[in-house]
Amino acid sequence: MATKDLLKKIRGALARLRDYQKANCLFYCDLFLLSISGLYLLFSYLNTEFSLPTIRICPFYLLTSRPCPFCGMTRSIGEILHGHLQKGFQIHPFGIVFLGGWIVLIILSIKNILKKIGYKKVEML
Repeated sequence: MATKDLLKKIRGALARLRDYQKANCLFYCDLFLLSISGLYLLFSYLNTEFSLPTIRICPFYLLTSRPCPFCGMTRSIGEILHGHLQKGFQIHPFGIVFLGGWIVLIILSIKNILKKIGYKKVEML
């Protein structure tokens, strides 16, 4: 009888440990995605602001010497962040959609991070 109780307690402890590890993994994934998203948007903004030289890091372009469907996306987002919607749309038509996706990703990551650290919503009077 005592052995069964001990095994039940051990299984319960292991299940709680797995849940804790899974929650921590998701927290760090959200933190990582938030950091990468912020750095990408900052790079897009600064790349357009200071007219940095174009560095081709696209694997498709490096292998085929042809632009891929996403080539120009960083410049497009940089122009949109500067308020030049028409120029951003001319560089790459899906820049606005991609930027919207990044913003949604940032908002969801912030929401998950705040939930994990125990932030409670403050009621307005």
